[in-house]
Amino acid sequence: MDPVTVILTALVAGTSSAAVQESSRALCGAVRNRLTRGRDTHGQDATDPADPAALEAYLQDPAGQHERLARALAKAGAGRDAELIEAARRVLATTHPGAAGSVGAYLADLREARGVVVGDHASQTNHFS
Repeated sequence: MDPVTVILTALVAGTSSAAVQESSRALCGAVRNRLTRGRDTHGQDATDPADPAALEAYLQDPAGQHERLARALAKAGAGRDAELIEAARRVLATTHPGAAGSVGAYLADLREARGVVVGDHASQTNHFS
């Protein structure tokens, strides 16, 4: 899984526990800092920030703003920011211990799905005629 996807996934993986809220705040702060600071194509600090408003838009509408924030994170060099990636992994480790190395467990594209239930230990019975 690419680092930007790890960061995006962790941003929406939070729950109400204090540990998750704390790690989520740290992650949001790190993302906000990265987007405000920006990076140029050579990984150096840039004078042009990478759409700092993209984070707030994503937190309000993750599905609708996913591509915008992904582009902003890529422009800002987030995929090469070891501290930011580690902050994302801490959120995922807190929300689902043991699964943080397997970010694919958090990704599901259900835009065209019908009769689907999502979640750990979930069950559903469908009767089709």
